[in-house]
Amino acid sequence: MLAVHNLIKQKYPNIIALGCHAHVLNLLGNDLSDKALMEEVMYVQKNFRNHHYEAAALKLKSKNRPFIAGSTRWNSVLDTYTSFLQNESSYVEIMRDEHSTASKDIKVMEILKNRNFFDKVQAQLRFLKPVGTALDIVSKNIF
Repeated sequence: MLAVHNLIKQKYPNIIALGCHAHVLNLLGNDLSDKALMEEVMYVQKNFRNHHYEAAALKLKSKNRPFIAGSTRWNSVLDTYTSFLQNESSYVEIMRDEHSTASKDIKVMEILKNRNFFDKVQAQLRFLKPVGTALDIVSKNIF
């Protein structure tokens, strides 16, 4: 990409080469993301998705399966936060069940008992949403 930018500058000095807008927005979203917060959200999401009892209990409550962010699609970070917040009350309820492995995982318990944590997730989602919206728009290639 840098080589192409240099060629454009040499041949057409009055043209500014910006590169791929989607890639720039992807990098921006990555830089603005709270990595520690996402790591904790992912820990809880994986716990409720990968353990049979928790997954079945969520399904019985007609809740969404916990979404796990992927490394190749930045908007999946927003999907993970949204999924976490949608399942919040069910996570807390399932954690209180004696059959739940979440109730035996101290880290999951500490995260889910911390009301401030959910507020941080909501704030992060509101903060990052405009980047995700812009990324969706430029990814559609509407000209």
